[in-house]
Amino acid sequence: MIDYLKKRVKSDSETQESMKVPLSKPAHMNIPFISDKIQKRIEEKIGTEEFNATSKQKNTIKKVHLFDILVERENYTYIELGEVVFDILKEEEKCYFLSERSSSKIHYDIHKKEVYYILEDEIYKDGFLVKERVMERVIPHFFPMQKSNHPYLILPKDEYITLKLYLEDTKEKGQELFSEGQKSLRFSFYNLVESAMHKGASDIHIKYSMNFYHVYFRISGALVNQREYLMDKDEGHDFIHACKVTATKDTKGEFSADEHHLPQDARIVFNSLGVDTRIAITPEGTLSGKQVLVARLLIKKQIDKKTFSFSEWGYGDDFIEVLEDVKNISGKLIYATGKVGSGKSTLLSHLLATLDDDISIITIEDPIEYILNKKNATQHEIFMPQDKTRQITYVDYLKKIKRSDFDVLYIAETRKDKGLMESVVEGAKAGGTIYSTIHIPSCFDTHDTLVQVFGADKKAIASLLYLSVNQVLVKKLCPNCKKEDKDHVNKKNLEERASSLDYIYKNPLDDFLKEDFKTYIADNNGCDICRKKSFGNKKEWGYDGRIPVYEYLRIDPSFATWIYKENCDRYDIELKACTEGKGINKLQTFIRLLKEGKIDATLRQIREI
Repeated sequence: MIDYLKKRVKSDSETQESMKVPLSKPAHMNIPFISDKIQKRIEEKIGTEEFNATSKQKNTIKKVHLFDILVERENYTYIELGEVVFDILKEEEKCYFLSERSSSKIHYDIHKKEVYYILEDEIYKDGFLVKERVMERVIPHFFPMQKSNHPYLILPKDEYITLKLYLEDTKEKGQELFSEGQKSLRFSFYNLVESAMHKGASDIHIKYSMNFYHVYFRISGALVNQREYLMDKDEGHDFIHACKVTATKDTKGEFSADEHHLPQDARIVFNSLGVDTRIAITPEGTLSGKQVLVARLLIKKQIDKKTFSFSEWGYGDDFIEVLEDVKNISGKLIYATGKVGSGKSTLLSHLLATLDDDISIITIEDPIEYILNKKNATQHEIFMPQDKTRQITYVDYLKKIKRSDFDVLYIAETRKDKGLMESVVEGAKAGGTIYSTIHIPSCFDTHDTLVQVFGADKKAIASLLYLSVNQVLVKKLCPNCKKEDKDHVNKKNLEERASSLDYIYKNPLDDFLKEDFKTYIADNNGCDICRKKSFGNKKEWGYDGRIPVYEYLRIDPSFATWIYKENCDRYDIELKACTEGKGINKLQTFIRLLKEGKIDATLRQIREI
């Protein structure tokens, strides 16, 4: 059959005329990989801009079928593509040639009336043609294709012949099938970071699934698939290795780019972008057998009290008043608590920026996230040298700066390092105000955590802990397109989840459910403003960034005495604080923001608090 096709091509002047592709250029740069009708049908559905982006990506990920790209970019499923192909094949009279990656794993239906040819895709080795096979009277059955990872390559007859001749020509000349450009990465980690910063992302995730590496940006708390950075498994492996090699320049300690079996932390600094990326690499021991890379973007920004407003961020007047009181205390502990990415460091750093200029501030951070635009602020960053014996830890810094005559000391994170908690308590007893963070879900659990987890003295913590804050970030409604909740969706969701909310003090929720308050929900179609800010993520349409839902506990001497003498848990502390005006819980803040029309009560929003 191949010989017949080759002879026909050589004797058919019309077919020869239709070969517009010079044989000296790579096939992937010149040959359409689907018929014109299939292309038109797909383009009509997903739009010209998205189709062009998909085609461009196909040309760069050269060994991957266009159908794979369409599926991975979430434009189609394999079943939907199969239906498109079958519909068009029924209309066509000429033959089609279909190629797939592993014919032994694909099922076929025999169709006697029409003839299609399958060119096996695994015909190259080191860029050269090494084998060929043609099957007659075969039509593909697409339904087993779902998640099979063995896509088809559909070629009209003349394009198949052109490809066949090109492969023969390549083999004879001893040239490599693909260009040198394929061997290099299409984009760098720098490009990813730059794009993530432009989109306001806090983290970059590179994950492996089903023969592909997917890139996600965490934007406004949600992971958003960046389809333009889709990589096949080989390119993804090379990309992560290249990141690790780059990281060796900024990462100290025992980090190795060639280590594939142990989890590693790394660091890459881009001074031109003003960002420090902290990277966690999961080893090949994952279920997929591939590595996973997660990078936190720490954008160093200069801040002072003139560049922001706690009120504009969504904090209530009562809490702002508490923050003002903090400026006038000494010899106390101030803790911001919450999960990763909840804005703990952001809150404390900006609180430091509001302190008076005559207050001496020292910080110990890993890394420095915000640059305090204050002449009396000295910021230290944890240093990890190549030689572990020269490593400087939080405890080492604390010991060295005891006599530094500081008024305020900011320790970016309270850790279980030996001697750290003792040094913190000692510093507060000496008259300094200590700011720090821990990862717990409630501010009312701060006392027990410091005692039971970090080994602090119960009596000392009871007397020294002055303020504990906890917060989460939830989606803020777009003020331009939010709409009234006439169907009471917010109330229904809260009623459904009321019993599962982990709070002892629920009076504001009970009042809200009994009365008829006017609330708002997001318009899923969004508006020009919020759609532009979403960078293509439809889940963010109708929203405008995030807003803190916070709780706090302010401890006075009588409250401290009660904590020390009573065997109380977090729920006891929460109930007493909320009923006596010593604090509020996140549920109270959530209800307030809901009444103010700043948030909605979707099930996901409720789950966050």
